[in-house]
Amino acid sequence: MNNRLSIACDTCKQRIVLRIGVGSQIKQSIAVQCPNCKQKIALELIFDKQNHKNSKYNLLENCFYVAETDKSIAINLHTELVYPKEFIHEKIFMPAMFVSQKLMSHAEKKGFFDRKSSLKQLDNLPFTIQSAFHGLGGDSNLLQDWLIIYKSYSLYKNEQIKLMEQELKKYSNIKNIYVLKKLPIIYSVFHDFLLRFLHPNYILYNNIKKQFSKAKKSKIKFQELKSYYNVNLKKYYFENYLKIFNDYFKNFSEFNRVLLNSKIELHPEEGTECILCPVNFEDIDMFYGNAYEYITTHITIFTCINNILSNRKFNEFEKLTFKKYLELNKDSKLKTLKNNPIFNLFIQNIESTLRNASHHRWFYIDKDNPGYLLYRSGGTGAIHQISYIDYLYKSNILMMKIAIMALLEIKFLIK
Repeated sequence: MNNRLSIACDTCKQRIVLRIGVGSQIKQSIAVQCPNCKQKIALELIFDKQNHKNSKYNLLENCFYVAETDKSIAINLHTELVYPKEFIHEKIFMPAMFVSQKLMSHAEKKGFFDRKSSLKQLDNLPFTIQSAFHGLGGDSNLLQDWLIIYKSYSLYKNEQIKLMEQELKKYSNIKNIYVLKKLPIIYSVFHDFLLRFLHPNYILYNNIKKQFSKAKKSKIKFQELKSYYNVNLKKYYFENYLKIFNDYFKNFSEFNRVLLNSKIELHPEEGTECILCPVNFEDIDMFYGNAYEYITTHITIFTCINNILSNRKFNEFEKLTFKKYLELNKDSKLKTLKNNPIFNLFIQNIESTLRNASHHRWFYIDKDNPGYLLYRSGGTGAIHQISYIDYLYKSNILMMKIAIMALLEIKFLIK
């Protein structure tokens, strides 16, 4: 579905026609550069899924409604897709169809899904953006289901089991979840949610799962790791996952702009014009750094599995003691996995320079070009530039890595 809004920039009065491709979430943020003065324009859509006509736009920043004229400049955008540069100011053709086909073709080429089987139910229908959204792992219930999980876990911690079970009945996929035996139902629901979050890209997860399964064959060593995990790490680690996912979904409307691209590993930036701007960047400027910290803390489990695969005890290294390993800095901990090809794939694209900028709030919106961010990798380091699209994409990549870690801990260690 597409909406057409005629507005003007409150700074320079440039008239703009926003041709907006509507996504599936209830709250959808929209922020772009004014094509004339480059200042940020922001609004949000409150989407009524039951009756689209009741949906409404709220103007948030630097814009007001005006009548459309011949001098109005068109801007095409979508709340869940990124359009190529040549389509940004197109006045007639809607780019969603072209972008959807490109995404589907890339995902099929990478082996993330089979178009025929994934869209079998739509074989007799024309190709639509909705079919592409679902075929590529788009999930219109993610945000609402996360809120249910987060509330349910709070009830579980407070031993309100009946209330937790009642709350979980609202979970959209509750009838289809795979129940993990001997575990409270909250773990099974979270496990199902994580799989939905990764869908359709399970390649890395499946490869790492094979590493865990192989280590599990060393029964005594694996049981020692499991005992150590459940006594020392389980509660702390699981609550870490809840915290970072909650931070993510508090600002899901931002991250969701490029989530489909992140899922199928197709960076949207090449050939695009960075007109997308942050709505409330101060709410997510520390996100990358926080996600980095959680990954480089939880990576200890991968290191322990790697020790078992190397015919050692989980806490036994070739040269280090376990105590010494735990004292290593974050980058050094990652390096201990480089000799394992599968784990090495996992630790790629985890950037300490972005972590430093994010964690210490050395990110700034470029006032002359609000589609870009300026950052320092250290307090006195050189100034670098990154597009806002790139920041969102890389943040999503870290979240998918965190989802993989959580899945493996639930399946092999908590279970």
